Amino acid sequence: MAVTAVVGAQWGDEGKGRIVDYLAQNADFVIRFQGGDNAGHTVVNAYGKFALHLIPSGIFNPHTTCLIGAGTVVNIETLLEELANLEKVGVDTRRLFISRRAHLILPFHRLLDGAEERSRKVGWKVGTTKRGIGPTYSDKAARQGLRVGEILDSARLRTRLEWNEPFGQHQIGSSAMPFKRNPITAEKINSLARYVAALPRVAWDNAAHSLLERTLDDSANRRTVLPAAFLAVDELLRAGQRVCADLRIDDRAVAHNLARYGLFAATERLLLALARAGGERQQLHAVIREHSLAAWAALQAGEENPLRQALSTDARITRYLTPNRVLELLTASDYVGEAPARARNMAESLRQAVWRDS
Repeated sequence: MAVTAVVGAQWGDEGKGRIVDYLAQNADFVIRFQGGDNAGHTVVNAYGKFALHLIPSGIFNPHTTCLIGAGTVVNIETLLEELANLEKVGVDTRRLFISRRAHLILPFHRLLDGAEERSRKVGWKVGTTKRGIGPTYSDKAARQGLRVGEILDSARLRTRLEWNEPFGQHQIGSSAMPFKRNPITAEKINSLARYVAALPRVAWDNAAHSLLERTLDDSANRRTVLPAAFLAVDELLRAGQRVCADLRIDDRAVAHNLARYGLFAATERLLLALARAGGERQQLHAVIREHSLAAWAALQAGEENPLRQALSTDARITRYLTPNRVLELLTASDYVGEAPARARNMAESLRQAVWRDS
């Protein structure tokens, strides 16, 4: 089977979408293999004009199967919006498939992306679209992101969620799905925060619209915006206190994730110890990489992580370190660096800020 790759060699706007749309007329598959929804492939055809950010533009060919591959990062909101726009004009989207291993862009990824860009000095800014692409790929590389397949398996998804807000005995998580435990207090905090963030614009509009009528009077803001802001922030703080007062940490989920995935991070410490013991770093790096890839494949197949056993019994490693020393270095539970101290300092800072006036 012949394969044609369309690769943009610039910063975008090369017309890749149109080329793919043209080539898809004779293609069995069109595969998006990397990137996220910061891209915009504009396609004009008999259905109309479309700016596709995520879905391959081969979707318009009724004989082509479209794939969003494992290297892609998926913004669910963008995906659903594009699907709705396509289905609205009669495009058959049943030929679209998404890899279970594609990582999800979560709301905090977008927040991190924007915060990191704002923190950079003039001249060092990346010019990111702030859609969370970079932070999502960082989580993917660190093996701690959330993948598409995991949201389809509620039992597995729960093992990835290590903490939850308080959930009442008679609380209903979802009217449609009895098993769900929606974080309604956290959702309330999020909604109120968005509301408060929008109020300055309302205050400005009020002042601007009354400029020629009541230049010395801002009574509209005094009557509505200011009281609403204080009440909303007060409820924000109260809701935050309720969540923090009875925050539920799932120790089993933490231990489960640490046992399965923490070993991969601990291999860095093992590699340093091997180099100090006289080993050739690049050769041993290749050995650890070989076992790590095999262990990751085992995890993907639903098996236990075999990395500890594989590394502690490999003669190329035990030539420099004893098996017991290898196992000791691979104990991920104490491979935390300054994280505990930093977490305690942050918690203390938050506690003082929240309770200062209590």
